[in-house]
Amino acid sequence: MTELFKDLIKQVKEAIKNDKRILFFFYYTGHGKIKDQTYMVLNEPDFKKYMFPFERKIRTLSLFKNTNVITLLDCCREQVGKNEDVPFEKQVHLKNSKGETVDEALYTVAIEKANEE
Repeated sequence: MTELFKDLIKQVKEAIKNDKRILFFFYYTGHGKIKDQTYMVLNEPDFKKYMFPFERKIRTLSLFKNTNVITLLDCCREQVGKNEDVPFEKQVHLKNSKGETVDEALYTVAIEKANEE
């Protein structure tokens, strides 16, 4: 799944260069879990890969210039258990121009920079 989203971001960057608009439509049906965001539960034997941070990925895509995202989640969203690790829970820490750490909710700064490329 990670490779798929990397490929989608490459396509978005190419579209931005050509001043094209993009509309993504995602439909997910299956099992999900939630801990501040929605995770897809994948049929993956490796525990570190079985929960995919789907909501984070689609929100990131939606921040690019000329890009719209429609998402339909037809899945349960069971609460992640207290003793259950979320494999992708590492925060992405960006630094602003002053060198201060920026919360990942402020991905906009990074995306705007990518849009300029």
